[in-house]
Amino acid sequence: MKQSPLDVAPAIALPLPGNYGAADAGIPVDDVRKREDALKKNSKRYDIKIYPGAKYAFHREGLNYDGEAAKDSRGRTIGWRATYLKPPVSKG
Repeated sequence: MKQSPLDVAPAIALPLPGNYGAADAGIPVDDVRKREDALKKNSKRYDIKIYPGAKYAFHREGLNYDGEAAKDSRGRTIGWRATYLKPPVSKG
């Protein structure tokens, strides 16, 4: 049986980023808010942002590109990676 993101929220061990388009028909805003609520309820670290008017694949030029959302989400993702995906420190 396939689990939903809400089912696995208690088991998430790492901080979770998320950048969503409010007009993405594949991932409705209500579902994103439910995921965020489940993460909050389970005291998980997350950083979710919903971009008003942005559609699916808002980073992809020629499809649904939204320059403002793409630029902001790119910066947020780079910041998240710098904070949580630091390379291990060499002990040698």
